[in-house]
Amino acid sequence: MERQRRPALVVLPRQPRLDQLVRVMPIAQTQEASGVAVLALALEVYTTGFVVTFQAQSHGAMPFIDEPPRLTLSVTDDREREYRVALGGAAGEGARNDWQWRHTYRCFPALPSDAAELRLIIAAMRWEVADQKRQEYVPVRSVEGPWAFAVLLSSTKASTSSAL
Repeated sequence: MERQRRPALVVLPRQPRLDQLVRVMPIAQTQEASGVAVLALALEVYTTGFVVTFQAQSHGAMPFIDEPPRLTLSVTDDREREYRVALGGAAGEGARNDWQWRHTYRCFPALPSDAAELRLIIAAMRWEVADQKRQEYVPVRSVEGPWAFAVLLSSTKASTSSAL
């Protein structure tokens, strides 16, 4: 009797913990490119990092794919510091040409007190699906942006500036 093999365990690099929540700021900005709208929803600031939440949606421009797109996200501040970005999660739904996906991205390190503005730029969205023959994920669609957002951090109240 042959033993079944277990799939290989994929160990992701450990990200720092997002400890104490400092504040939640609405971003509430929308940008559209290539028929796809991206809504920058919120910024959660923690003592050790921050989380940004986006929603990508199409109402007729592109067919639904049952896999979330990967957002090519870069995050910098007004002092030109770059932040590490890791996908925190994605969930969505759709049918035919009407769909939406919500993404959270964890960013590190923590925002320094001298940062006045945060810049969020999504250069592209890429969809990949599993190819059983090749035993890997293969690209099936790509949409070019950019979708660019600027968030004012200086006020203790939630505030946003217009997109870049």
